[in-house]
Amino acid sequence: MKITKKQYKVLSIGFILILAILCGIIIVKLDFSILQSILLVLAIPTITVILLYIIKPILLKIYATLAKKLDSEKILQIHREQNIKRGLKNWKNAKWNLEGIEIWALKEDKALSIYNSIEGKKIRKRHLPYYINKQLNSI
Repeated sequence: MKITKKQYKVLSIGFILILAILCGIIIVKLDFSILQSILLVLAIPTITVILLYIIKPILLKIYATLAKKLDSEKILQIHREQNIKRGLKNWKNAKWNLEGIEIWALKEDKALSIYNSIEGKKIRKRHLPYYINKQLNSI
């Protein structure tokens, strides 16, 4: 997974803010003089840039891992929902098919008897299925 420039900027700004807060705490706790505080504040960007180059791969791995976990959980959720829907659909289709097969078997028996009963009549072969269906539908 690739990280976008915008996401990297957000991570970098967050990291810089954390460093600035830590430097502020150090300045207050250790009671630095004004000159030392200015040097520390000027050193923050340098330290931050160096640390970002060192920590960037680690930050990217952490971000990618989190994104993959979130994506994989979301994908699993979608797959579960699709499987449930597919299962219900298959069950309905199977039920309908069974009913359809039973109905077709009954209709086929009836069609055979209708065909046998109309054997003496003169009906063209191409009209026979239509005639049988008409007879079946009238039942």
